[in-house]
Amino acid sequence: MIYPYFLLNYDKKVSKITNQEGYPLNIVLDDDLASKAIELSGDSVKINDLFNNIIANSGYSWATGSYLEDRESILSQYEQMSIDKRYFHLGIDICLPAGEPIYAPLDATVEETGYEKGEGNYGGYVVLKHEIEDVEPFYVMFGHMSLDSLPKTGERLVSGDVVARIGDLHENGGWNHHTHIQIITEEGRKQGYFFKGYCSEKDLKIIDSLCPSPVPLLTAGR
Repeated sequence: MIYPYFLLNYDKKVSKITNQEGYPLNIVLDDDLASKAIELSGDSVKINDLFNNIIANSGYSWATGSYLEDRESILSQYEQMSIDKRYFHLGIDICLPAGEPIYAPLDATVEETGYEKGEGNYGGYVVLKHEIEDVEPFYVMFGHMSLDSLPKTGERLVSGDVVARIGDLHENGGWNHHTHIQIITEEGRKQGYFFKGYCSEKDLKIIDSLCPSPVPLLTAGR
């Protein structure tokens, strides 16, 4: 059995990834918002303020960014994405203040943890490996995390344990305060998707076998 279908067939505790209550604001990166972000791209603090103000003025306490959203308008400025035209978002972004904890949805082993330097990259990151009975092993990537909160590789986590905390601007790749959550299959791991948070249009037809939607896992714990 593969992710996410085991969620319907196993009586497993699936914990909430964030302790925020209520539904989040879904921030859509339209052309207007993208142009404002690009205009402020020389000042990460102002970019962060832009997103914080959007959330604050909406009346919501937290926000999300969508799976498979086309982000060419903002990602074209980053060579690591533009060179292969990798503009389609493979995770879900959860926007929270720096220092907020993120929790393990299921029992897991820390497969990898570290720091990916460079503007537009992950900064602090954690990859969890989930092995559940006859379910094909799969991985969950948490990007843009606080460096001093990262767990150790090989550490065992129980559903509901803190994985790490949201990173600040100096350690999260220069993005607004959030974590990027991405599901990666064994085949996705073999093809290097631990460090590919975006795919090109030509890869969309097979992306479900490499990085399926995180939505079922995130909503199962709410």
